[in-house]
Amino acid sequence: MLMLCRDILGGYRGKTVVIRTKPRGLDAHTMMGTSPLNPQYVKRPPEQQRQVNQESAHLALYFYESCDTCIRIIRLIERLCLRVELRNIRNVPAFRDHLLHGTGRQDVPCLIVQEQGEEPRWICEADEIIAYLEKRFT
Repeated sequence: MLMLCRDILGGYRGKTVVIRTKPRGLDAHTMMGTSPLNPQYVKRPPEQQRQVNQESAHLALYFYESCDTCIRIIRLIERLCLRVELRNIRNVPAFRDHLLHGTGRQDVPCLIVQEQGEEPRWICEADEIIAYLEKRFT
């Protein structure tokens, strides 16, 4: 079985890569997507997934590729099948400036929640980001 995967951390610069989800000779628990440390992706009915896509479109995560905590949160976003804009502050100076202007610091990870008609909400602690995403989208 093959799956299409986009490398969001920079190595392939957004190109689509084909990876084998279950190489020959490996059982399900040795695969990244099904190990106890990295649970399976959330599966939702199409209508519910469309609703989640609309809700998560108001989110953006400020990160950089060598931040372990950022990678952990990106994996959670992938597992929850969310459409969150990823803003790499090392590659795009405008993202870094926006983060600095909004929070007064350049610490990552930082999630911004931009609901219509409301002030942007900045969540800059990793545990708070994880709690927010899990509570809202599981």
